[in-house]
Amino acid sequence: MEGNFLRLQSTASLLTFFVTRNRLQLYGSGNLSRVVTLDVPQTIEKDLEIVDYPGFISMLDLWCTNLKLGASDAVIIFSEDVYFVKEALENDSEDKAMNEANTFIQSVPFEHSAVKRFSIGSAKQLVAANERYMTVLIDGLRTHDITVLGVVPVFVLEGQGAKRVLDPDMAKYVSSHLDTLKPMSIVPPERPRETPSKEVEVFAKKNQRFVVFLGVFVVLIIVLAILLLLR
Repeated sequence: MEGNFLRLQSTASLLTFFVTRNRLQLYGSGNLSRVVTLDVPQTIEKDLEIVDYPGFISMLDLWCTNLKLGASDAVIIFSEDVYFVKEALENDSEDKAMNEANTFIQSVPFEHSAVKRFSIGSAKQLVAANERYMTVLIDGLRTHDITVLGVVPVFVLEGQGAKRVLDPDMAKYVSSHLDTLKPMSIVPPERPRETPSKEVEVFAKKNQRFVVFLGVFVVLIIVLAILLLLR
């Protein structure tokens, strides 16, 4: 586990997470301009399933805290050893496509699966991933103000699909192809974080002051009314 919990200040606007069996890797920019790794023991994750949810959340929370992550957007890349792929048929109806996806779901070992159909060139593939794992990971990152814009299999990254570890080139590809990758997300992407404009911030501050002044004014009226009644 040495080297997993490094105290770094993240200035990244986009974080790239790479998920492999029992391992999370992260690359950002600025002070996170190198890959950092979190190894997950089999007592927490085994055979692509989380077996200790509190332990996983606690480990993820400590990792993010020590890396000082927050207020960032992120993309999660799944390596080829954490999802299942099936060649998709040429279905001429939505019902047939749905039946094919449901049959595929029954064949994978996950208790809860998410399936997405991909068309890369002439190839059509179905990908099944662990939906529960994705949900827990996304929710855990959200507690650190990290918004996940998409979860995609590594094979959709042109020229990067054969890689089994995260490197800066893969992260740069994700950053430069973000608009293309978001629609490929296996799960619905979260909305990007919105940074309030200065005008909005000033308006909010003025609103707060108005509420304070109004409260003081109401209190003064009540005190004056009590004094008049006591005369």
